[in-house]
Amino acid sequence: MNHLKKILFGLAVAVTLVLVGANSASAQSCTTASSPTNVRSEGTIEVLGQITLTCTGATAGQPATITVAIAPSTATVAPSVVGGACGVIGTGDNKSTFPLPLITDSLGFAPGGPPATGCSVSGNTASFSFTPAAAGPQTIVISGIRANIAASGLTAGAAVVASLTVSPTVAGQLSITNPTLTIAFANSSTFTFGTVFNIASCGPVVPPPAGSPAITFGNPDNVNVNSPANSVKVTLTEGFATAWQTAAAEDGGSLFGIGTRFRIQLTGIPTTGFLVYAPDQISAASLATTGGVSPVVPPSALVLNRVAGATLAADGSGGAMVPGVANQYDKITPVGGTATVVYEVAATDPVAVVNSALIYIAITGVAPTSTGTISGSVGYAPVGPPTAVGARPQFVAGTAKTVATVNVCATYLLFPWVATDGRGSLDTGFAISNTTADPSVIGTVAQSGTVTLYFFPSAGGTAPAPVTLNSGASLPAGQTATYVLSTGLGGTTSFSGYVIAVCGFQYGHGFAYINGPYSSPTAWAEGYLALSITNPRASFTAAGVTESAGH
Repeated sequence: MNHLKKILFGLAVAVTLVLVGANSASAQSCTTASSPTNVRSEGTIEVLGQITLTCTGATAGQPATITVAIAPSTATVAPSVVGGACGVIGTGDNKSTFPLPLITDSLGFAPGGPPATGCSVSGNTASFSFTPAAAGPQTIVISGIRANIAASGLTAGAAVVASLTVSPTVAGQLSITNPTLTIAFANSSTFTFGTVFNIASCGPVVPPPAGSPAITFGNPDNVNVNSPANSVKVTLTEGFATAWQTAAAEDGGSLFGIGTRFRIQLTGIPTTGFLVYAPDQISAASLATTGGVSPVVPPSALVLNRVAGATLAADGSGGAMVPGVANQYDKITPVGGTATVVYEVAATDPVAVVNSALIYIAITGVAPTSTGTISGSVGYAPVGPPTAVGARPQFVAGTAKTVATVNVCATYLLFPWVATDGRGSLDTGFAISNTTADPSVIGTVAQSGTVTLYFFPSAGGTAPAPVTLNSGASLPAGQTATYVLSTGLGGTTSFSGYVIAVCGFQYGHGFAYINGPYSSPTAWAEGYLALSITNPRASFTAAGVTESAGH
């Protein structure tokens, strides 16, 4: 059998007939047995368990066909593009089958057994045609059928069932006494993201390491050594004890030689100012921070190494594992707003019932950055069929979720009543301060931006055009801009209503001063603080005031 496997270049599906004796007294009757496997619910090419037929008696020595039908029927069978319906695995394998969900590759018989005349697939069936021996007993083994469990609709713990038939059904042919048997059980792993966090475009909390090096020691997000609050937190949890495998065991040790892989893909990263840093290795020896106090995973023999290289595709195929350095973080430069990080199992923990891993991926930025919403998906890899580089196994893509938002840096100030009579006797003055220049002990990142006033007349009608203070220049941190309503409107225009100031920086604060007619014996003056409002505007609720002075 080993010699045959070498000849067939490691074919993934085999039907083996072994002659163990002679008995011509009766027609040949076969009983079935199976070795069910645990398969991943996320898999689009998962190897199902072996089927063994133990046959006694004799046959007419005429051609016969064994057909294996998979249930549920949504787990259909599809041919390989290389070598015909049951062809040799190759780099082009399975590309023409998308989106058909089940792959069957190659049919062979043990040396000395009857020759195979062919293999065909149709719908959810795989059929193996051959001429059985005229005398028995004999054993027939069917193995290596691959199913798209992700397309089957099976829930965790549900069974994949095979039903066998033999044709033609004439006297002297093979017959099967127990044709229906379970060949696999579906199981799911769990992949989750942590809490969505916010990044200020004018001052990201986590800057890239100095010089933006290709590697750095520890997570650049080291503000909180035990739980980096400005990193994408990813938790991987194995669904069953054999779900994660090294290259030697994954997919039965197939020709492609890759272990179980995981793909973390971040999309929508604003194109200005951001770099991503991801751990080089996930293991008990890896640390989440430069402080060296927080293991990434519980003490375990599990090791995940990052996959890199020129051939690494966005779907997680290709590339090769890096050697893996504990507590090293590697720079991942987003391409078109997308950063893909792939890990592969380098070592498993034979003791653990279920393995788990915790990964922190730092999103670093240099102000000013673009704004936007960053989404993330996590799941097994490679994603296919098809895959950019020939690979086994393959999986359905993880569902994208929001992991971070990059917000515009702004303060919105409401001056609820301003007025001028256009004659200088009733007027309003404004003062708006950029308070992002704080004492060093506070640690505020300095910001700058323009201040623009928008006018809303009390009686409706045409509003004056917006006015940008400081002749349109940015207001630096620590400085204050002033504005007199009558002067700004030309000195002769009357106005009453409210004003909203949009400041291109955080922590803006405002003050307004209104004076009554100087010539009047009842001259008066009044000042107030601007209200800080939200964007979008939140509603007023019984739980509290959402628009407040907030100073």
